[in-house]
Amino acid sequence: MKLLNYVQHPVNVVKNGNTVVIESSGFAKVNEQRQFIETVDFDGIGEIDLVRNNTDNVVGLPDPVEGVMYIVSGIVLKNTLRTDVIAPGTGPNNSAIRNEKGHIVGIVELVVA
Repeated sequence: MKLLNYVQHPVNVVKNGNTVVIESSGFAKVNEQRQFIETVDFDGIGEIDLVRNNTDNVVGLPDPVEGVMYIVSGIVLKNTLRTDVIAPGTGPNNSAIRNEKGHIVGIVELVVA
């Protein structure tokens, strides 16, 4: 199975102490439309607009190809019904590898929808 990376940065997959870098092949994203809901006056802050970001559709993701899976962001994964997309396992329940500052430097899992 071939993996193609459609996030904006390289993905470092760590397996058995070795790191495989998967460079970006493109960028898939979710279009969002901002919808104004209301303005609320918060104590000690003042008026702040409440908005909703409505997801529209996924763009930048190639058509499915047999034998290929696409690495995408978590938000893209959640907004498509395709079975050929996966996301880096970077959530709190995943075993992402972090540096001393807490930044993710590698993943050991891939997440399916």
